[in-house]
Amino acid sequence: MRFLLFPQLFVFSFTTTICSNCYSQNKKTIPQKKQSAFNTPPKIAIADTATITDYSPEFMGGNEAYQKFLQQELVYPTIINRNKRIASVRVMAEFIVNNDGSLSDFEYDLDFEVLGKHTQDDIEEMESEYANYYKTATKNFLLKMPAWKPAQTGVEKVSTHCALPIVFRYNDAIEKPKKEGVFALVEKEPQYIGGTDAMHKFIKKNLILPKSDTTKTEEKVLSIVVSFIIEKDGTVSDIKIDRGNKETEQYENSIIQCFKKMPKWSPAYQDGKPIRAMQRETIRIIN
Repeated sequence: MRFLLFPQLFVFSFTTTICSNCYSQNKKTIPQKKQSAFNTPPKIAIADTATITDYSPEFMGGNEAYQKFLQQELVYPTIINRNKRIASVRVMAEFIVNNDGSLSDFEYDLDFEVLGKHTQDDIEEMESEYANYYKTATKNFLLKMPAWKPAQTGVEKVSTHCALPIVFRYNDAIEKPKKEGVFALVEKEPQYIGGTDAMHKFIKKNLILPKSDTTKTEEKVLSIVVSFIIEKDGTVSDIKIDRGNKETEQYENSIIQCFKKMPKWSPAYQDGKPIRAMQRETIRIIN
């Protein structure tokens, strides 16, 4: 197997704007520390309207004791590369306070607060990706609770359905970066430091392709187009395979991993300022 390099360069530019929105929670404790999730005391329990009781279930010690327990025991989920558009996640936990004060039958309803413009599909995608993290964190918190004071009807202790809101807030949430229109021409195109020959040398050294089928009697040339962005600081990002197909699929991940290792470029310039620019490189593999 051999591969050849034929550069096909197209340049586009983008401008990035980032807005921040902070919350009252201490940033240094996000997300692994234990934090209170409320600005005001919550309503701890809501008795099931279908159950007639003289006394509703209660966290032992009331709201003050609950707030102390919340600050000590609520642990935020550890999420690698969390979507920073998520400003908060509100989990409404529903459960049964049994007649012995234990909790059971947990259910959860989640509500994501997302910064910037977004669609319902965006919300559903985030819920699909992150919901289990927050359900697990909430369940772990509830399982740490001491026994509640159960509901009573007369002198009899009864099991009751209750609900409790838990809110996870993030002060590092940001809106999705906005990109301006694409330019067909730029004042100065990005350059691989050392030139095209140096880039080809880097790719040949770092591109490790899977073994090909040695039983083939005929060689075939496969063209794989790689698109990527040179950031303002020259780093390579957003590496994608353009127009991939079943024949090139086995090589695509190897090519992407190679480009991720690529050193910084000299960035593109427009009006004397560095800008983001898109590049394309064609790699031809003799299979």
